[in-house]
Amino acid sequence: MPPPVSLLYKVWVAIIDSQTTFICADADGQRRVNDALFDTMAGSLDHPPAHFGCRSMVDYWVEGQAPPRRDRAIRELERRFSEDPDKFRKQLLRDAKLRPPGHRQVKGRVRSFIRTTRQRAAFREKLARVERNVNRELRAGRDTRSLHRDPSNGRWDLRMKDRPRMHERLIRKLDDYDTPRDREALIVTGLPSSGRTSALADLGVDTARFLFPNADEFKVALKATGRMPRWAGLSQQETAGLLHEESSYLAERLARRAMRRGTNMVLETTAGPEGLGARVDALKAAGYRVRLIHSDVSVHTSVERSLTAADRYVPLAKIEASWDPIYGTTQRSGFEKLKSSVDGWLIFDNEVTLTEVARKGSWRGTLFGGAQ
Repeated sequence: MPPPVSLLYKVWVAIIDSQTTFICADADGQRRVNDALFDTMAGSLDHPPAHFGCRSMVDYWVEGQAPPRRDRAIRELERRFSEDPDKFRKQLLRDAKLRPPGHRQVKGRVRSFIRTTRQRAAFREKLARVERNVNRELRAGRDTRSLHRDPSNGRWDLRMKDRPRMHERLIRKLDDYDTPRDREALIVTGLPSSGRTSALADLGVDTARFLFPNADEFKVALKATGRMPRWAGLSQQETAGLLHEESSYLAERLARRAMRRGTNMVLETTAGPEGLGARVDALKAAGYRVRLIHSDVSVHTSVERSLTAADRYVPLAKIEASWDPIYGTTQRSGFEKLKSSVDGWLIFDNEVTLTEVARKGSWRGTLFGGAQ
């Protein structure tokens, strides 16, 4: 039996100011089902207090409400680290010794906290450098759209007359005419680093039965052509923003081509309500059976995971702009508005571990090749 649509969680709420201990700042915003324990530097606790003089409290959160935000705690800790890293470490080790009687200090969590704080600071410093370089190239009109797309007719033939033919070759390379044509569409929504791919794996989706029109794959393919500009001071991963418009254009062309054939597709998206709604309407107009999966994490968790994603550059401002006061993220808002109009939907809570929390419709049959 699927879990109930609404689940009650308890949430650790810390008072964030200059006097907040590292124990409480680290635990702030953690949510757990009612009988689970919070993971803190002072050990596994059912509820505050975590130390003498603790000001934290427990609040309750229901599935469907906006998730708790941790922005203030993270920014306060980053401020302390940037002002004096040595003092930050000494204060952290001092605070970690504050714990309830009978609880052992969790040294592994303390070391992990120091390491991840350093990683966040280093990444933000690197991010500032990357954004300066990317913005410099954008202002100079050196992204591939400005260089190669003719604004008068929309053709990608400025400076390279054979670029449309290169586009066609790339689309054919990533297309698969052998994919079944059952007019099944699975749209996976969520923030960057929310675990959308993990949700598909957990469901046991037979990926061989679906085409994946993915802009990230086209970015890799475009770079492999050797016909990209030389962007000074940027690595291959950091140039993704300068290829975004062209790669999205190619992914959209592949999706529309597959749609005309009725090819089964998996479409991963970080779009909000308007973009998701347009996608669903187009698929339903083409006769598709549309299902939605939402991999649900908070803005804070998405930022934290993106900060440790060494294999790619993710603009944090874009993630932070996805905050929604009702559902927590604009992606979840779009999902909630559209789920009643599709053939089936599924929500995964991927805040800590991938957990199914609500579903509607059958998830057996042709969608998974009859494997479930």
